[in-house]
Amino acid sequence: MRRGMVFGLLALVLVAAPACGSFDRYVRVAQPHDQPEAGEIGLMYVTYELMLGSAVPGIEIRYTCAPGPVAVDNGSGYRGVENRNGANRLGFRIAVEDLTDPSLWKGQPAAAYIDTMTVTLDVRAAARRLAAKRAGSSAPSAQLAEDEFDRTLRCAVDCILDNATRSAPPIRHLRLEIRGPQRFRSLSRVYAVKRPQQQ
Repeated sequence: MRRGMVFGLLALVLVAAPACGSFDRYVRVAQPHDQPEAGEIGLMYVTYELMLGSAVPGIEIRYTCAPGPVAVDNGSGYRGVENRNGANRLGFRIAVEDLTDPSLWKGQPAAAYIDTMTVTLDVRAAARRLAAKRAGSSAPSAQLAEDEFDRTLRCAVDCILDNATRSAPPIRHLRLEIRGPQRFRSLSRVYAVKRPQQQ
């Protein structure tokens, strides 16, 4: 039985607002969460409340590596809120191409879309910390740390692609660039964004 549950973090983001004012929007963000009871990293959803002044394509992607709050009950009562986002805890960084200018969108205004958005996942600092940890740890401990790093990175890529499906305007292609160990170079490529049939 899973003892934790994803809980909504109220995050206030101020974006330059037009004359019509800003509006609140709840966004669902996929993140690679630690699941200590199962010893796994898995895709979980966190809800953020954002104050926006206009459409921000890919806003969900920007929060892939943000703190991921989970309300924890250890079986004997509420224990508190923990940051379970493994990407955040390892120090992954994400940069999303700014395509807020409507002149960069394709199609007619009523059916606008983003043809290709570039997203950079930078794990170089986390990789350096991992290398230092390996140098000062026993072989089994170092292997566990490397396995956690690898699983978190691959799950983070899944989360980025999942988050891209909820962009408004929609994104058709995502160019992902991973800055880090050579073994992940195959993940750096252009992906077709497959939106669910129903949003």
